[in-house]
Amino acid sequence: MTPYRWKLLIFIVILGIAGYALWPSIQLYRMPEEQRYGSDPEVAALREESLKLGLDLLGGMRLVLQLDRTELSPEEVPDALDRAMEVLRNRIDQFGVAEPTIQKQGEDRILIQLPGLLDKQRAIDLIGQTALLEFKLVQPEAKTRQVIDRLDRAIAAALSGTTVSDSLLADSLSNELDTSRPLRSLLYDYPSLTMGAPAVAPGDVSRVQDLLDLVDLDSVIPADSQVALSSKASSAGEGASGYHLYVVKKRPEMTGAAIKNAVMQIGLDPTRPSASGVSMTMNAQGTTDFRRVTTANVGKQLAIVLDNKVASAPFIRSKIPNGHAQITGSFSDTEANDLAIVLRAGALPAPVNIIEERTVGPSLGRDSIQTSLRAALLGAALVVGFMAIYYRMSGLVAVLALVLNITFLFAGLALFRGTLTLPGIAGIVLTIGMAVDANVLIFERIREELRSGKRPRLAIASGFDRAFTTILDANLTTLISAVVLWSFGTGPIKGFAVTLGIGILANLYTAVVVTRMVFDTITANRSMDELSI
Repeated sequence: MTPYRWKLLIFIVILGIAGYALWPSIQLYRMPEEQRYGSDPEVAALREESLKLGLDLLGGMRLVLQLDRTELSPEEVPDALDRAMEVLRNRIDQFGVAEPTIQKQGEDRILIQLPGLLDKQRAIDLIGQTALLEFKLVQPEAKTRQVIDRLDRAIAAALSGTTVSDSLLADSLSNELDTSRPLRSLLYDYPSLTMGAPAVAPGDVSRVQDLLDLVDLDSVIPADSQVALSSKASSAGEGASGYHLYVVKKRPEMTGAAIKNAVMQIGLDPTRPSASGVSMTMNAQGTTDFRRVTTANVGKQLAIVLDNKVASAPFIRSKIPNGHAQITGSFSDTEANDLAIVLRAGALPAPVNIIEERTVGPSLGRDSIQTSLRAALLGAALVVGFMAIYYRMSGLVAVLALVLNITFLFAGLALFRGTLTLPGIAGIVLTIGMAVDANVLIFERIREELRSGKRPRLAIASGFDRAFTTILDANLTTLISAVVLWSFGTGPIKGFAVTLGIGILANLYTAVVVTRMVFDTITANRSMDELSI
């Protein structure tokens, strides 16, 4: 096979790969926007294979988190920051955000960019959770009543005291409560303690929390106990529903470090077969501890406490030797899945505070795309016009190479799961300029050869050979710069470097190989005395 045919075969293969890489993107971006970013599984799979748009084009969230250093020594901060980044990366990866950015800023800050994310509050809740998971035994009924009665007396004293009686909080509560037993008056059917729960606060649970905030819990509650509200409202029987108020042992029997894996699963609760929950598998040490706890406490309740809220408090029916446990409750599929993500990813080494939050709306992203496309199309039109007028028919060959260059660039981004950003579009515009520069060098060399008296076919061969070294040097030095920017840059700089690097490689191929192949095809089967250049 001749070199020409080899070149043609390779070109056809590369063009086929480019078409294959771009086809999902063509399908996706021809859809209406509401369908494109919907929850359909087929569309979601198509999004995974398509060219991604960055935060500045698609819209999304930008968060800056700061590590809480109050409990850390200066020596512990770097390690804590690294661990926090790993935990956040695990959570966000499982959250399903395409092409997130997670990077350090300074000594104790983390920048997170989540392109295309629309559910802002869900993301903030998931990212910010410290995920302190503890397994605590629920205190028996007699101890529970003792604690609630002590709290009631302390709250009643606080409400009648001079420091609280004038506050707006006290006035609003006192008008609705029996001030002699304020806490118990908010608890449904107390002190019967039915349905396996110590007490239930119907309606607005914030009123119960407001009462608890009036007293110093550590000085009122016995040292071995603490109170904890359930994380969700649930049924309390007889048509009532509310938040369970538990009194649990202060010392946990186990922590979240015992968990090896956690997944969302439907049907864990036999009384509600369609409800979602979380199935957990313990590691080796956790299995041993869980066996010990369940063996010694059959018939008691074991509260699963996440960030000081009781997610569930099942009864221990029998010894559990295999290290499998479930969290059940009033979870939606999304809530159960988010809880499983937090448990799998582990706990943050220290709390993180959101110090900056910015949301880029989809409309702003669309405006950016339209403005950028107009600028790119205007630049491309001017370049095409110049090449066609100044170099005539040969200029159209350069335009064909330019179109292929851009096609290969987008295909490369899609194939390697790159993300297109505004700086990336700037890199594309720069690539267009460099592609034209390479063709100008080649055409000027061909003109020189024609002026020296050579026939078109020899002039073309000589022009390409003479220009090759200059083109290679110019593109190679720019490629080195792109690699350096990609290696040491962050965020937008990386986006620029990626498109520039892929564009340079595509430019070398189209300018040196494809353009030469087109000229060889034009001059192969007929004698030419003139070349339109």
